Amino acid sequence: MSTATLDDYRRAGHRAVEWLASRIGADGSLGGDCADLACYYKLPYLMQLAGRPADANHLLDRIRDRFLRPGGDLLTSDAEKTLDPVLTLYPGYMNGWIAMAAHRLGRFDLSFPAWGYLRTFWNPELQAFTIAPAQGGAEVLMTAHLGLNALYLGERDLAEDAGRALGRFLTLQPSPEARFFLRMAGSGALQTDFPAKAAGPHVIAADQPGQAWFFIGYPMAFLARLYRATGESTHLSTARGYLDFARRCGPHLVGEHFGHKVAWGAAELAGATGDPEPRALSAKIARNLIAAQERDGGWMAGQPIHTRLDQSAEVAIWLLEIAALG
Repeated sequence: MSTATLDDYRRAGHRAVEWLASRIGADGSLGGDCADLACYYKLPYLMQLAGRPADANHLLDRIRDRFLRPGGDLLTSDAEKTLDPVLTLYPGYMNGWIAMAAHRLGRFDLSFPAWGYLRTFWNPELQAFTIAPAQGGAEVLMTAHLGLNALYLGERDLAEDAGRALGRFLTLQPSPEARFFLRMAGSGALQTDFPAKAAGPHVIAADQPGQAWFFIGYPMAFLARLYRATGESTHLSTARGYLDFARRCGPHLVGEHFGHKVAWGAAELAGATGDPEPRALSAKIARNLIAAQERDGGWMAGQPIHTRLDQSAEVAIWLLEIAALG
């Protein structure tokens, strides 16, 4: 990838960092309109990545003091995880971002209790992570996300089991040229029967726009990093399987905002293998993300403030992570 392109990624990422950092108070708070955990959870990771550890630590202080509960869970209030209806469905997702950021910064006062709670999402029968501790089954995004957490927290065996589970998800797909089912029942079979209105978190349709493309991107990134940790080529083969499905979705996902994790995953795979094909896919998505950046440095104008902060932080993270891969 050219130096000019990488510089474009860095500039766009740091424009978002400046806008987001301008909201951080001395006590780590984000202002009166940002009382929800959903406003905060990606920002410590971004600030650490962008070379602003003081901001990251202030945010983590705020998160610890305001949101951490006995047992290691993180909640907006004792009665509510978050006001965001999608994040409510994935109660460990925000926690995982915070655990990784805290561990990268040596904030073990937060990373260890947060990981202790996330460890309860492990399903020993399926050797994968589920959406919620009491729910059973397994799910693609949480297996990749908490598998990466396991790598950060030093649980390599658990991470490897998560990588193998993502391989099982791949091999069980009944029509991989057209659809990718995202959940596994307690029996180990894919969940292919669900109400049509609930399709979004259950399946990705390759020939349809507006899908939750990030479900495909995260496994690629995790598996590429798992390969770097283990040297096990099976994890790269599995990552390439997810890439193959992403390529089938390419005409739709490349120009959509929620292709951002595919840009990251493809770049991580290219970095681990030297293969230029995933790098080209990553670059196409990244160019469209940069073109959609707003004048203030953020993304998704018109959305609620917690969504703007969440998604602006995430796109900035991936642009900076991709640029760091060279």
